[in-house]
Order: sequence, then C-alpha cells, then structure tokens
Amino acid sequence: MANVQTQVLSDDAANDALLAELLSDVGLDAGGDEVIETVPESDGLGQVGDIAASVEMLDDSLLEEIDASAKRTDDMQALYAEQPAQPAIAAGETAPETTPEIAAAAPKKKRSGGKKKEAKAPAEDESAPAEAPAVAVAPVEDKKPKVPRATSVTHKPGDLLLAKLGDKADDFLVFDSTADLAQIEVDKIQFIERMNDRDAIADKVREKINMFLVWMAKGGSLNEVLKRAITVLHTDGQLTSGDKGNLQLNLLSKPYSVGTARSQANQMFMALPELGLTIKEKGRMIPNPNSPLLVGAYAALGLE
Repeated sequence: MANVQTQVLSDDAANDALLAELLSDVGLDAGGDEVIETVPESDGLGQVGDIAASVEMLDDSLLEEIDASAKRTDDMQALYAEQPAQPAIAAGETAPETTPEIAAAAPKKKRSGGKKKEAKAPAEDESAPAEAPAVAVAPVEDKKPKVPRATSVTHKPGDLLLAKLGDKADDFLVFDSTADLAQIEVDKIQFIERMNDRDAIADKVREKINMFLVWMAKGGSLNEVLKRAITVLHTDGQLTSGDKGNLQLNLLSKPYSVGTARSQANQMFMALPELGLTIKEKGRMIPNPNSPLLVGAYAALGLE
C-alpha cells in the first residue's frame, strides 16, 4: 500500500508541474494571476519573434514617413541620371553645390509617349574643303637630257669654237674655194687641231680668230682691229708690216698707243693667214683670191 501511495503522489506532482508550465506560457500563474516576464536583451542576432513584435509596435505615422523618404530618394536619383555629365574639376577648384531645392526647381524632361522621331542626318560641315575637280594630266613627253653649255673650262679652244658655230661650222670653216669636199674636211680638222694646240697659236691670236668666225656666222659688231685690217687690205690691196706699215699707221690714228698699235698689227699678220684671208709675202700680205671668207667679209662690211 505504501508503494501505491507513493506512485499516486508522484503522478500528482508531475501533473501540477505540467499545469504550471502551461499557465506560464499564457502569462498566468497557477492561481490565475497575470505573470509579468522580463524580456531578455537581444544578443545582436535577434529572433523572428522579437522582429515581429518590434514591427507591430511602429505606429502608422512612422511607416508613412519611411515611405515618403524612400520616394524622395528615388526621385533624386532619377533627376541626377537625367543631368548631363559634368566636366572634370580642375585642381584647386570647387564643384558647384547642388541642393535638393536646386534639383527640385530644375525642369524635368517630358517623356513622349508617341512614336520615336527619326534621327536626322548630320549636317554637312561647311568648313570642310570641297574636293578639287579632277584635272586631266597630259602625258609627260620624254625629253632629251640638256647638253651642258660649252665653256673654256669644259672645252678646248678649237672644240669650243665648233660648239659656238654649231650647224654653221661646215659653212664657215672653208678656207679654199677650189678644194674638193675631202680636202675641205681635212683643212677643217687641221685647223681645229691647231686651235686646240696652245703652242701652235698664241692666245691673243686665237681670240681674234674666234671673233672673226663668230661674227661671220652670227653677225653683230666686228672687233675694231679686225675691221680696220680688212678695210685697209681692201683699200690698199695689201697690208705692210713694220712701224711704217699701212696697218700700224692706221691703228695709230685711232689713236692707239705705239705699243698697242704694234702688238695689234702683229696679231693680224698671224691671224689672217690662219683664216686663209691673206697670203704672206716678204714684208707684206696680199688678199687670197680663193678665200670664200674674205669675199664674205667684204660683203658684210659693204666693201664691194
């Protein structure tokens, strides 16, 4: 009997403990009174029951303020997105201040609900240079290389004379009208060789020969000494040598000095036979009757 009684007592105590736990869950004690529990502080992580209880405690005005603030934030972000990109701020400058009031006062772009406008083609740049009209280019003709101008540096005296006479060399390098073509060619070659030989003909004499032949071929004014020598030869029929000779006396009347008249007369006594204009005799020179150059000189000077 003692064991049975002990078991009954144990069961009653268990039932009382279970009842007390149920009453504590609904906020009452075993006597029916309300129990005030102390809510433990949050450990930082929070529980679902705590978040739900906090949300229920917010009043309607606080929720409305949160919604309004969120809407203002969205509007500000949309407005900033529509603004053009600002230039970079240089060192030492301050960025312009933008306040909510300034942003609210800025005009908003209207969104068109209609059809999209077709993009216009970019206008032509008037400053761009116009294309030059095509120009027909004539074909370039093959040109022969220019022959360098003959000078006393590039040519010997005889070769330089040939270059000056050009195509007329064969017409004026004829010294005997009775000679055949072969002899005329031989005489011309020998003449050029003597002109190239500085020992065969003196420089001053060579200059007088050049003057005469270029004058015959191209005209112009004849050297004064040559002109007087040919004129005296035509008038007197001869040229006599020496200080009392007719050519030297004529030159003194220029008047030339005695020394100049003497040297110029000597040059004529050497140049005229080289040209075939005269034939040398003792103390004098006579005209060469077979000289085509002498006939041409008389005609050019009007001595016929």
